Parts: sequence; structure tokens; C-alpha cells
Amino acid sequence: MDQEALLVGRTLLKRGIPTIPFILASQALEKLAYFGLVPNMILFLTVEYGMGTAEAANILFLWSAATNFFALVGAFIADSYTGRFPLIGFGSSISLTGMVLLWLTTIIRPECDKLTKVCQPTTLLKSVLLYSFFALTAIGAGGVRSSCLAFAADQLQPNQTSRVTTSSVETLFNWYYFSVMVACFLSQSLLVFVQTTYGWQIGFGVSVAAMALSVALFFAASPYYVRFKCESGLVTGLFQVLVAAFRNRHVDLSSEEHIISYHHETGSSFSIPSQKLRYLNKACVTTNSKQDLALTGNSRNPWKLCRVQQVEDLKSLINVIPIWSTGIILSLVTACQVSFIVLQAKTMDRHTFIQGFEIPPGSYGIFLVISFLLFLGLYDLVIVPLLSWALREPFRLGVMVRMWAGYVISVLCISALAATEYARRKTARDESGTKLSAMWLLPYMILGGIAEALNTIAQNEFFYSELPKTMSSVATTLSSLNMAAASLISSWIITIVDVTTYGSWITDNIDEGHLDYYYWLLVGLSLLNVLYFVWCKKSYGPVKRKNLGFLRFGLRMLFQNMLSPFGLLISLLCGFCNTDVESRDHLLLHCNFVEEIWHSMMRRLGQSPCIFADWSSLISWLLSTTPNLSSNLKRIAVQATIYLLWKEKNIRYHDNVSVTSAMVFTQFDKSIKDILLARRFRLGCTSVLSLWYSHA
Repeated sequence: MDQEALLVGRTLLKRGIPTIPFILASQALEKLAYFGLVPNMILFLTVEYGMGTAEAANILFLWSAATNFFALVGAFIADSYTGRFPLIGFGSSISLTGMVLLWLTTIIRPECDKLTKVCQPTTLLKSVLLYSFFALTAIGAGGVRSSCLAFAADQLQPNQTSRVTTSSVETLFNWYYFSVMVACFLSQSLLVFVQTTYGWQIGFGVSVAAMALSVALFFAASPYYVRFKCESGLVTGLFQVLVAAFRNRHVDLSSEEHIISYHHETGSSFSIPSQKLRYLNKACVTTNSKQDLALTGNSRNPWKLCRVQQVEDLKSLINVIPIWSTGIILSLVTACQVSFIVLQAKTMDRHTFIQGFEIPPGSYGIFLVISFLLFLGLYDLVIVPLLSWALREPFRLGVMVRMWAGYVISVLCISALAATEYARRKTARDESGTKLSAMWLLPYMILGGIAEALNTIAQNEFFYSELPKTMSSVATTLSSLNMAAASLISSWIITIVDVTTYGSWITDNIDEGHLDYYYWLLVGLSLLNVLYFVWCKKSYGPVKRKNLGFLRFGLRMLFQNMLSPFGLLISLLCGFCNTDVESRDHLLLHCNFVEEIWHSMMRRLGQSPCIFADWSSLISWLLSTTPNLSSNLKRIAVQATIYLLWKEKNIRYHDNVSVTSAMVFTQFDKSIKDILLARRFRLGCTSVLSLWYSHA
């Protein structure tokens, strides 16, 4: 075994990986404490503080919005200034303080008039404690959730430059969501039962104890955490791109990109910017190298000239915003209706087949969690293996497909809730006095859990893969920002509905209102959201695909011009033409010998021959089409071309044997045929083979 690999393995065994259970357990306990307060909070505000239904719902929506918004703020702070460990420690401590304040409100006795024996529902001190709780837990939860998943992923890396395998990341994501859902299950069953049975003081005390244990577990493993320094100036760098693009707004971007000089780091995979959002490309154009660049090659004024990498980072963030925004309505449909469902369940028949046992109103959200977990297990253990067996190749639904399916199911989900509310209200107004069974809420819960399982994990995978590594915390908290936006929009919709309907839809007594009308309004918004997502998906284009990883090999090849600085006495000339200096772009793209092979390959693909400006242009060309038979053939052809060129170069160097470009293309044609015939049992490969020979 390689000595460096052995040291890396020992480092991960002593530090890093053994601490992941502490991080996940701490996060799960924080979720247990927080979500144990949410279901019954609307009852606490209406009963203990005498608030109206609309007022209490608005306060809870604003609390949820602040909690999830602070998660994004915390992500930028962690990635740019403090790092992840200090922010998680600060956030968990602040959350614990806030929950202690809420628990104190249950100890303070209400002020009662001795003569009339009428008690004030609240006092100034209790109000201060309540709103302090909302503020502190919003800030604290934002600090914890902004960095927890990214910090756990850091433990898989011995150093900041090492790479994490895809399987490791997928395993971590699965365990993370499993622990979160188990915590939600316990919070909406055990904690809600304790609050309902033993009162607020004991119920909130359990949340305080869970949060205290969360803080203790997190700090217990602190000596063994892998901690990376944050990327200083991440936020500043994004603003620098905007300012530099504006200051260079008069620069004319030619369509011939190779004529323009762009400022980039030596060895960076981004030597020219992409064609999306071309206006931002002006931020990295060097109009005068002597004036713009210092002797070290760095920009003299980063507010006037940025690196290509900075521009692409900002583009990545801007590009995902439309896809991110489609998740707002899903969050509004599922997570933001918890408070109203508690009020609905309270007026319904909650008896079960167990004699004398009633499900607490705040515990019905547990069925959404169960649906989430069961579907996740069914998808991974049954659906994927069966489809992989049927297609004779590994199968996974793409992130875009899963997101779309989640949005479609969300329409059915909220439609079921609207129909249930109509039936509940009709039954409640019946003079017979019968109540509708609360089991009619299950279709909404089951469909909501499936929609969340499909969409939420897919969105997190999408953000994590599309955004750069320096934005890992931001990527893992964008879904939380969905909840923040959904909570604000919910509050805004409720306020507008309450004003325009003169309080006839959402009333303190929901039997007298029309909550079903409000739900049908959400059905309409969900339908529009499905269409909006289809448009966003089409505009975004193809997502990053793992099967293009072979192109990164081109960044690690050692060409002659890279070996000479090490003092090796070798020729710098190209192994094919023996006239120009051998570099990656020359050997694989620009050499006359190579160009003939690329032109022949292009003709077989049915495309006009072209010359790629550099390696980045080749990658952009491969990613420029939506995945289909043609794009699969392009990928296979490019992979085979690069392999055979590198093989031919080494044969010439070591064996002194050379062949013509036509003979290399004959080998290439045979390789394509062998690859496709080996995959003939896979879906579509016969069609790809026919497509290859259609232009022969």
C-alpha cells in the first residue's frame, strides 16, 4: 500500500469519520427539541396567550421564515469568515438559551383578580420571554443547520484538497436524512404526547433536556474533528464580480472567444468563462495585461479584474436560483400547513382501533414522516434494484425527474387536503353531531411524504453538485431558504385572504370558515408551479453528470511541457508532429495529426468538423445538449478518442512505432463498435450503434 494512502487512512480512522455519529446525533437531538415544539405551538399561543388563529399562524410562519433565513446567512458566514465548527457551537448554545426562556414562561403563574377570579392570559414578562425564545431559536437553529451537513462531509476528507467518493457522500446524505426523520418521528409522537398528557412545563422541559444533550454531544468530540479554514472573502468575491462587470461594461465581447484574454489561475480547469450570463464575463477580461496584472500574475485591482473561477462561481449561484424557487410552493403545501392541520385534527374523531386511545392533534404529522421514510426505503431497496435488473444496467432517477415528480404529487397532496376539509366542515355543520374520522387526513400525509422524499433530497443533491466546493454550506442550506420564503409567502397569503374575504375563510372557529377555499387556492398555485418548473428545467439545460468524470483525467496528465521544470532531460516537442511544444491542448486538440482524427469523428457523429479552442471548450461542447442517444454517443466517442490518442503517444515514445491517423481512426471505429456491442442488452444501446453507422 502507498505510504501516503496509509497515512490518510490512519488519519481518517483517528479523526474525522469516528466523529460523524456525534455530529448526526447532535443534529438529530436539535431537530427533536425544535420540532417537538412546533406542532402544538399554535395551541400554546391560542390557549395560553389568548391569540386569534390568524395572528398565531402568522407569528409561527414568521418564526419559521426567520429560522430558515438565518440558515443561509449562517452558511455565508461559515464559508467566508468563521468556519463551520464555531458557528455550530454558537448556534446550539443560543438555541438552548432560547428554549430555557420558553420553559420559564410555563413556570410563571398568570395574574388573577382576587374578586372576579379572572386571569390575564399573558403578562409583559411572559411576552418578552416568548418573543426572546422565537428570536434566539431562529438565530441558533440557523447557525446549526447552515453547517451541520457540510461539517459532517468535511470529516470524510483528511485534507482540503482530497476528494470524497460519490458513494461516501450518498451514504452520508442517507444517514443524515434518516437521523433527521427519526428525530421528527419522535418529536411528533413522544414529545407531543408528553405535552398533551403532562402539560406544557414537562413537555417543554423535555425539549430543553434534548437540546442540552445535543450541545454536550457536539462539544464532546471537538478534539477529534477535522476542521478546514474557510475560504476568506467568498461573499466579497461574489460582489467583486458584479462591480468589475459593471466597471468593464463598455468592453466588447467578441464571438471569437479565443481572441480575448481572460484572467485565470495557472492550472485552473476554468481558462475561459461559459457563455451563459455573458455580461458577467466582462469581469475577467484583461484589456491590458501590464496594467491589470502584477508580476505574480494576480490582479492589481480585484474590484476591476476578477478570475474566471470567481465569475463561474457567481454564475453557478445565479443559475440555480430559478430551480431553487420552484421548491417554495412545495414547502408551502407540505410543511407550512402543519398549524392548520392541528386545528383540523382537533375537531375530528381521533379514536383508533385501540380502545380508549386518541391520537393527539399535533401528532398527525408523524404519518408524513412515516411516509417519507417508507418511500425512501422502498425506492432504494425495491424500485431501483428492480429497474436496474430490468434495464441490465445501474439505474437511478435523475435529480430533475425526481423534482418534477415531487411537484406533480404535491398537486394531488393539497387537493386531497382540500377535499378532506370540505367533507370535515360539511360533517361538522350537520345537526347529527357526528365527526369525520381524522384518518381522512392520511392521504394528504402519505402523498406529502412521498413528494418531500422525491423533491427535498433531489434538490440537495442538485445544489451540492452544481455549486462549487467553496459553497458547500450554502448548497446544503438552500432548501432551508425554501422554507423561509414559503413561510413568508404563507403569512402574506393568509393576510391578503383574511383582508379580502373579511375573515370569512380563516376564522377562530374553523367550522364557521372556509379553510377548504384556501386549500383550493394552493392547488392552483401548485399547478402553476409544475409548469414553472418545466420552463426552469428547460432553461437551465443539462445538470453535471458523473459519467463525464473521465474528462478530469485530462487535468492530471503529465505532458512534456509539465515535466521539464523537474529537471528531466526530455524533448519538449509534440510526440505526433515533432514541431510544436507538447501541451495538453496541443497534443489532444490542435496537432495536425489529431485534428484529422477529430474531423473524422465529427463526421461520423453527423456534425460539422470544428476545432476546440481549449479543454474547457471541449467540456462545454459535451454539456451543450440535453442527455439523449446523440449525447451518449458523443461522450463515448470523445472518451475513446482521448484514450487512443494517449495510447498512440506512449507507443511512439516507448516502442518507436508509429501509424497514420487513418489507422488510428480504424482502431477508434472498432473500439466504438466493441463498446456498444458489450452494452447491447442495455436500453437504447442498439439505437446508439445504428446512429453511429448511419453516417459511415
